[in-house]
Amino acid sequence: MRRSKAVLALDLGGTKILGAVVGPDGAILHTEQVPTKANEGGDAVMSRLAALTQQLQAHAEQERQDILAVGLATPGLVDSQAGRTIGPVSNLPGWGDRAIGPELSSQGNLPVQVVNDANAAALGEGWLGAARGCQNYLMVTIGTGIGGGIVADGRLVAGAHGGAGEVGHMVLERNGPRCPCGWYGCWEALAAGPALEARLRASWPGPGSVPKLDALCQLAKGSHQWAQAQLREEAELLALGVGSLLNLLDPELILLGGGVMAAGGETLLGEVQAALKRQPTTFPPGQLVLAKLGQQAGVIGAAYAALERAGAKLKR
Repeated sequence: MRRSKAVLALDLGGTKILGAVVGPDGAILHTEQVPTKANEGGDAVMSRLAALTQQLQAHAEQERQDILAVGLATPGLVDSQAGRTIGPVSNLPGWGDRAIGPELSSQGNLPVQVVNDANAAALGEGWLGAARGCQNYLMVTIGTGIGGGIVADGRLVAGAHGGAGEVGHMVLERNGPRCPCGWYGCWEALAAGPALEARLRASWPGPGSVPKLDALCQLAKGSHQWAQAQLREEAELLALGVGSLLNLLDPELILLGGGVMAAGGETLLGEVQAALKRQPTTFPPGQLVLAKLGQQAGVIGAAYAALERAGAKLKR
């Protein structure tokens, strides 16, 4: 039986690690998931990554697949050339300033390409998702935090120090709420999931428990005034950041993804588009779209990075 080629893709999150065997065409051939257990520290997380890599390699061997490289999507600033994180990573203690690429490569005897998780999502969406065929676009992920990936003229923009795309730390409100980064008034502190949940708890008129975002959207559709007001507030805050990015980058397309957008769906997207119309911008609101790949965006983007590392010529 003839052997085939594939890569391994790992998407490291604060609560779970998703691993996949991915074909050269982006097809996900096999997946496995393990808990991150970030509270146990960086060494323990690295051990779980190495063990997951070995499990995926073993499965690939059973399927007669030759693994070309590994792609690893990780939170935090990344020096992709050196394969290391830069500075602290807020939800992964002991993961900052660490040569994670060389460490993982030495344990699995495979080349490892490390990429920031939001950048990986941007690569994935450009390869097989909603930005396919676009040369200038921006991916914004809105979940526990807010991150971004910038693609200009068909190439991922990393910046001089690996920090391009850290859009969640644009300051939108002087003396605003404290951000996990330590500063005040960041977009993330105003509009990410925890900020939205805090506003809902503080304003919920009751009775009963505070609704989650998907339930909030259903209430808003049913003309519930409190729900409509809360949805508009979140949309206005998201549109503030999006409008600033439009003025700075002039993209063809902006994709909104992450847990908040997955829960809010087309209802929240429509409110953000409406809020954007009220700003002095010529950007067509229809070019603000939902990301397509969902939770698979990170592994598909990591696979893209691994294939490039292996010398594959890929089209987007």
